[in-house]
Amino acid sequence: MVESKGVTFRPKQETLVQLDALAAATDRSKSWHVQQAVEGYLEHHAWQIGHIKQGLADAKAGRVTDDEAVADWLHSWGTESEKDAPL
Repeated sequence: MVESKGVTFRPKQETLVQLDALAAATDRSKSWHVQQAVEGYLEHHAWQIGHIKQGLADAKAGRVTDDEAVADWLHSWGTESEKDAPL
């Protein structure tokens, strides 16, 4: 069994009302919904930070595309002479 520790937070009244309604509608506890929300938040931000770090590593290694080439490509969207994405 995984050991867990309690954490407290002070939601706005509106958030608490919404959480109560969600728990009642889904027949799940408020704690279950808070756990799902926190896990999703952490997963999202871990993904974002990982991609930021990869982008910084790419930039440091010179694996970048010139901004003018990207702008030129974007401006061609929806035209008869739409260009391929720059590499």
